[in-house]
Amino acid sequence: MNLNLKDKIVVITGGTSGIGKATAFAFANEGATVIVCSRSQTKIDKFLFDSDQLGYHIEAMSVDISNFKSLKAFIDYVGNTYGRIDVLFNNAAQGHMDYLTQLSLEDWNAVISSNLTSAWLASKYVVQYMKKNGGSIISTSSLAGRIATTSIGIYGITKSGLSAMTKLLASELAPYHIRVNAVSPGVISSDM
Repeated sequence: MNLNLKDKIVVITGGTSGIGKATAFAFANEGATVIVCSRSQTKIDKFLFDSDQLGYHIEAMSVDISNFKSLKAFIDYVGNTYGRIDVLFNNAAQGHMDYLTQLSLEDWNAVISSNLTSAWLASKYVVQYMKKNGGSIISTSSLAGRIATTSIGIYGITKSGLSAMTKLLASELAPYHIRVNAVSPGVISSDM
């Protein structure tokens, strides 16, 4: 299948496992230049091994997306190295099993930072590399953002917020020919 992705520059956060890994391989199979990040060096090593076995040459970097200076440095590295970014896939996230009434402020802030704030900042940072030629920002939301599941409440809150943010960014960035969409999968078999 030719999706006209040859030589497109694709950035994927949380790209070394699950949905991110499958997406990275799909983009690479279509001829895109793919750069992924993860905070786990073990996942990066496994990802690079699997990528090499399939004949893909995907760059993987260690980045903690909740460290916003590191996230910006990652986006700037890709933008400056390749001269543009065509696709940003905000896929990195963390789950947390707890009821909202028992959740600590520390855990609340960590999940908000990882799942929502980092997607907002990555989108904000990438715009300067997309404004000239347009592009696409995609975020992984979740059915948990639409259906209340009490034991993963904070995760659902962040995914609901991500869906709302997607709509607002789509409107704001349309004049620059930057499409903004979210996918909302249900439960899948992955590390998370």
